[in-house]
Amino acid sequence: MHGSLPVENAGSVPLCLFIEPYGEDFWLEPGEAVTVSPVGDGIDAQFAVSVAAELVSVWLYEDGDPNKVISES
Repeated sequence: MHGSLPVENAGSVPLCLFIEPYGEDFWLEPGEAVTVSPVGDGIDAQFAVSVAAELVSVWLYEDGDPNKVISES
């Protein structure tokens, strides 16, 4: 599998991690970390990340093509 994105909550309050395009949310407590990656092998994932106060949104794209959103992550 290619392409993964580690996300760590280095803050002092819970952090919401949104995985798009389906709006799945995961709450990370301070000090918690996860790795965002596609489910399938052989997918070269690239990421678009948006950050706001206490919120991180991540879009996964196959081969960096914004028309090829990876829907299973």
